[in-house]
Amino acid sequence: MASVLGTSASVRADRWFYVRLAAAFVATAFLGFAPTYWAPLAAGHYAKNPITHIHGMLFFGWTLTYLVQTILVASGRTLAHRSFGMFGIALFSAMCASVLLALLNEVRVYDALGVGDAVRRFVSVPMIGLVALIFTFTLAISQTRQPDIHKRLMVLTIAMMAQPALARWFQFFLAPPGAIGPPPVPFALMPGLLALGFIVAGAVHDKRMLGHVHRVYRIGGPLVALEILSPVLVSQTAAWMGFIHWFERLAP
Repeated sequence: MASVLGTSASVRADRWFYVRLAAAFVATAFLGFAPTYWAPLAAGHYAKNPITHIHGMLFFGWTLTYLVQTILVASGRTLAHRSFGMFGIALFSAMCASVLLALLNEVRVYDALGVGDAVRRFVSVPMIGLVALIFTFTLAISQTRQPDIHKRLMVLTIAMMAQPALARWFQFFLAPPGAIGPPPVPFALMPGLLALGFIVAGAVHDKRMLGHVHRVYRIGGPLVALEILSPVLVSQTAAWMGFIHWFERLAP
């Protein structure tokens, strides 16, 4: 009986760990964009293209959806979790489409300000991140019948999604007064490394609960780190600039 109770307690502890991780993700997303989006928006000082607001609301809506999903699992409402997951997939798809539209808008805006090429190089950060995000999320959805793999792949997903929010704090506090345009691409490395904290937290939890780190973290963690590093290498190439110019021509 003690063994059964111990196992049951471990399962509950494991499930609520992911709720706490999801809550930390929501807090990161909200606080990260607070100084550059939420606060100016509340004050009525944030005049941007509508796609920027749509993009922001879709992303934050998905973070809340993820939190709800972890709570449903922790509460034992697995069927509701699976049903609500269809909404999460649809929201994720709309969110990804909004990334592309928002990036096109940013390039056009900053091109008019004379810093278009700097933006085109910096776009490598969210663009490469988006490809990795879609791959990881798709892989997670394909593994819904294996919860141990699915939930850890979702942690890789939120780690990549946390990077832009963390980057806003660096940008807000470190950008020179009156600066126009994006920071250098290597600027994205530090918030990217901080975002890896979600994966590290999952790995530490595994070590405590299982006695070892699950292979999803052992393999996925270094791959996410590679995704964070790759824009520094890719953005300076002629091939990247050629790709971005081709991408811009897709827009009407």
